[in-house]
Amino acid sequence: MLLYIYNLKINDKKVLNNVKRRFYYALNTEFNNKMTRFSKNVLFFDSGDETEIENFFREYSGFMEVYKISPNSIEKLLEVTPL
Repeated sequence: MLLYIYNLKINDKKVLNNVKRRFYYALNTEFNNKMTRFSKNVLFFDSGDETEIENFFREYSGFMEVYKISPNSIEKLLEVTPL
């Protein structure tokens, strides 16, 4: 299991919106059934997809910071249930 934390680092708003639109479209089309999104910028993947995911993030080098975390275990402590 791998956690990826990413953050877009673009000052120009027009360029930011363009890169963000392309990034999220590509992310959802390529990895929608392989990932779990914990929050806006935190993704969880199975470790078997590591090379494919890192190649995907490298396409956006210069526009974002990406951190990879290899946890030993993840436990769900609380869950939100709709009222």
